[in-house]
Amino acid sequence: MAECTKHQLTGPGNYMTSKSDFFAAAQRLIGTKQFERLAICGYTPHDYCREIAQLHFIGTLQDTNTQADDLLIIQTIAKNLWVGDGTTGFVEE
Repeated sequence: MAECTKHQLTGPGNYMTSKSDFFAAAQRLIGTKQFERLAICGYTPHDYCREIAQLHFIGTLQDTNTQADDLLIIQTIAKNLWVGDGTTGFVEE
């Protein structure tokens, strides 16, 4: 679980994160090369959430020691986008 010192706790199981933390987590989960290719294509946080969800479903995410924390970051933003108010909810850095 993500540390409360790094991500602000906003409710049971909900964390807020910065834009740079989100993109760093996405890059670790899908790999630098694929992340950069998708960025060139203009991927948005919504697109990265969808891509990571698909890769997670088929079991092809990068295996890292931060995977659980990274997935929590991505899941929080995806929840904001898909079932929340439709915004990322990024916090200021």
